[in-house]
Amino acid sequence: MKSPLLIFLLVVISNVVYSQNTIYNRDTVVEGKVTAKRNNKEIGLKSEVTIAGTDGTYITKTTDDEGNFFYINKEIKPDLAFVISCKPIYHTLFPFFGNTTRKLVTTNINENDLPIKYIIEVSPAECRGLLPYFLFENNSAEINDETLKNFVITLNDNPTVIMELGGRALSTENNPKKLAQKRSEELKTRLVKSGIIPERLLTVNYTDTLYHIVDWYDQYFEMGDTITPLFIEKLSDPEQIKFAQSLNRMMQLRVVQTDYLPKK
Repeated sequence: MKSPLLIFLLVVISNVVYSQNTIYNRDTVVEGKVTAKRNNKEIGLKSEVTIAGTDGTYITKTTDDEGNFFYINKEIKPDLAFVISCKPIYHTLFPFFGNTTRKLVTTNINENDLPIKYIIEVSPAECRGLLPYFLFENNSAEINDETLKNFVITLNDNPTVIMELGGRALSTENNPKKLAQKRSEELKTRLVKSGIIPERLLTVNYTDTLYHIVDWYDQYFEMGDTITPLFIEKLSDPEQIKFAQSLNRMMQLRVVQTDYLPKK
C-alpha cells in the first residue's frame, strides 16, 4: 500500500508535468495593438479582438482606447494553432469595419520569446466603408463620381444602416442655406439613382452652424481642432485657409441607425 506522503508527491509531480505541458510559465503570452495609418501617422483603434484556437478556445476581448490588448498563459496554450481577428469599434471615419484576420501559430515557441508582439495594422482596403469626404468647390453642389461610387459600395455592404446627410455651406457663399440643402439633396438623389433605398438617407441642413472637428491626422491640423471662423482667422498660410474652408463645406455624414429593415 502506498503511503499518503508518496501519493501526495505523485500528485504534485503529475500536476507539475501537466502544467508544463499545457501552460506557458510567462504570465503574458500575446500582447498587441490594433492600428491604422493616414499620412504615415499611426493611430490606435479601440477594437474587439478574438482568438480562436484549434482546441475550441474562443476568447473575445475589448482593447483599451488606444487599441492595446493582451492574452495571458491561461488563455493561450502551447502547441496549438490560433487565428486572431479584430473588428474595430465605431470610429467617426471608420464605422463599417469588416473583420481583419491574422494567423497566429503558437507551436514550438520558446518561452524566452514571450510575449509575442503582435501589431494588427488595418488598411483602408480592409475597412469595409471608409466614410468618404464629400468636398465641394465654393458655391457648388457637384458630387465627385469616384467618391460617390465608393460610398454606394459602403452602403450596399451595410444594408441595415441609415445615414444622415448633413449639408453645410459657408456664410460667405451665395445663399448658404439654400446651397447647403441643395448639397445634401443632390447627394441623396445620386445615391437613390445608384440603388440605395431613399428611407435609408436623411437630409439635414446645417448651413454654417456646424463646424468641422478634425477627427483624423492630416497635413495641417491636429486631432480635435474645431474649424471655427476664429480658428481660420488665425491661419496665415493661404493653403491652410483654403483647406479649412473646404472642411466646413464638406458633407457631414453620420450613422443614425444600424438596425434598419426594408418594408415588405
